[in-house]
Amino acid sequence: KIYKFNTYKISLSNAMAKLSPTKIDWVLSKGNKDNIVLTPVGENGKDGCDLYVKQVASARNRGEKLKLEATVTYIKTTKKGQITKAKIYRRPTTSYNLSYELELDTEDITITKKGDTIQLNTIFNDGEAEDQPTKTKVKWMITDASGKKDRYGSRVVSVNNKGIIKSKGPGVTYVTAFALDSYVKASRSYTVSDTIKVTCVPVTSVSFPEASLSLAKAATADLKAKLVFNNGTEEPFNKDGMKLKWTSSNKRSVSVNSKGVVKVTNKATAGETCKITVQATGGVQRGQTAPQATIDIIVQ
Repeated sequence: KIYKFNTYKISLSNAMAKLSPTKIDWVLSKGNKDNIVLTPVGENGKDGCDLYVKQVASARNRGEKLKLEATVTYIKTTKKGQITKAKIYRRPTTSYNLSYELELDTEDITITKKGDTIQLNTIFNDGEAEDQPTKTKVKWMITDASGKKDRYGSRVVSVNNKGIIKSKGPGVTYVTAFALDSYVKASRSYTVSDTIKVTCVPVTSVSFPEASLSLAKAATADLKAKLVFNNGTEEPFNKDGMKLKWTSSNKRSVSVNSKGVVKVTNKATAGETCKITVQATGGVQRGQTAPQATIDIIVQ
C-alpha cells in the first residue's frame, strides 16, 4: 500500500516521454530508502499532466492511491535496514483525487444583525473541474487566526456541518474549513484548510452629540435616539436590540428608564444639573469593559 503523508505536485510539459525528474525518493516508515519511477500516460491526447504522489508515513495509516492515469512502479521493503525480498508492483492509479488546496468563496465577513445567517462554500484545488477531489467532506470549526479551536468564539457566531454561520454576539472570531482527506494521524492535524475572519461589530465608543440638554419640569427626552456609536463610522452589532445600562446621579430630580427615556420630576429645582450615564454593556464580549458616555440634564 501507498500510505499518505505529504502531497507533492510534479508537472509535465510538452510531449515528454518520461517524468522529469524520472525518479522520486520515498523514505519508508522502517528507515529504508527506495525509488519510485513514474511514467506518465497521455490524457485525452494532451501533452503532459499533473501527478500527485504521497510520501510513506506509517503502515498503520490508511492507504491512498494516486491521482491520474499513470503506471506507478515501486519497490517495497519489509524489514528495517535490509531488503529481504524486493518486489515490483505495477498498478494503474485510477482511484481518486486528493485535495491539495482549499479556499472559501468569501473573504472576511462583517455582521451587524443578530441572528443573521451566511452560507460559506468551499473551492477545492483551484476550482479546476477535472481536478476535484473525490472526497469533498469538510470539517467546520470556530477557531483563532491560526486555525486552532477558539472556545470563546462560539459566543460570537456558530457554524454547522453545512458551513452556515449564524451571528450571536459582538466580537471577533474566525471560521476554518478543514479538508477531511488531509488529516494526518501522526500529528492529529489537517494539512489543507482555509480560515476567514468574522466580525460582529463591537462597540468601541459611545457618545452624545452635545454635552448637556435643558429640560423643563415634567418634560421627557429620548436619550437613546441621540446616542452615537463608534464615532459614527461603523454600525455596531445588534444596535436596536443592544442592552444598555442607564443611571442617574439624582433619581429624585431626573429619572431614566431602561429605554433611555429621561424625565424631570416635579421635585427638581430650576438650575439644577443631573448627570445621566449610559454603558453599552451589550456591545462588547463578556468580561470586557463596556464603553460609556454621560450627558448633563439641566432643569429649566
